[in-house]
Amino acid sequence: MINLKQTTIFILFIFLVIHISAQKTYYLSASGAYLESEENASIKLNVEPLGDNQFQLLYALKEGEKWEKLKFLQMVTKVADTLYYMADNKKMREPWVRSVVSKSNNLYNIRQLDKNGKLEFECQALNVFPLEKNGLNTLFDRDGLPMSEEAYFRGKRITEKLLFNPVDSSLKITKEPQFPGGIEEYRKFIALNVRYPVRVMLAGDAGKAYVKFMIDENGVVKNVQIATISQNDLSKELLRVVKSMETVWQPAESNDKKIAVWYYATVRFVSLGRLN
Repeated sequence: MINLKQTTIFILFIFLVIHISAQKTYYLSASGAYLESEENASIKLNVEPLGDNQFQLLYALKEGEKWEKLKFLQMVTKVADTLYYMADNKKMREPWVRSVVSKSNNLYNIRQLDKNGKLEFECQALNVFPLEKNGLNTLFDRDGLPMSEEAYFRGKRITEKLLFNPVDSSLKITKEPQFPGGIEEYRKFIALNVRYPVRVMLAGDAGKAYVKFMIDENGVVKNVQIATISQNDLSKELLRVVKSMETVWQPAESNDKKIAVWYYATVRFVSLGRLN
């Protein structure tokens, strides 16, 4: 069963530049992919114009073969042709900002700021509505540092690479830190030690969590923290796992000088219902 929190995550990646003169309906799969019809859809989105520059998004989930009653999800205000404010309340309090930076060869370059004005992501997309990523998508942590690069092809994520950032921004990393046995051993450590929170599992929740930590000049893990502003049971579980890491890394270097860097851990949680 898909919940509102999960649905909202999907929708955050949908709005871009929307020219709406009449109500429109869109259908999404359980994973948030755009569908041409409702045959295999799990989410229905209705875009309802409220005036020349404002519209609201309503959503419904499928119960068996029937759709639930439509419910309010988001309000959107068009500020300019390339700028939109989006909020999860009808009074537009604490809006997100979605903007089109440029367009070339039918590819849109997009950026989104969170409620506090911090950069959340920058991406390339083929379609403006629904948002169909195609190319590089960069996610930023709560401090504005790039933490992840994802490659997309027509809306499907192909690869993801977590990024290192020097603690001293004036330095350049010439040699990345190394986990004993390599990056695959690091990923294995995370995967083997994460325990899916029982309460979240029973609720049928799903999502992705990011945790940020420092690898100091001696290769010791320090200052472990949740990388994003939002916090939930998923990110707290990943936080627990990274804090338990006693492995000493081979430290990063900048021109043969050992330096401290920021790095990230991420894990995707899939609900039992999504495995069927």
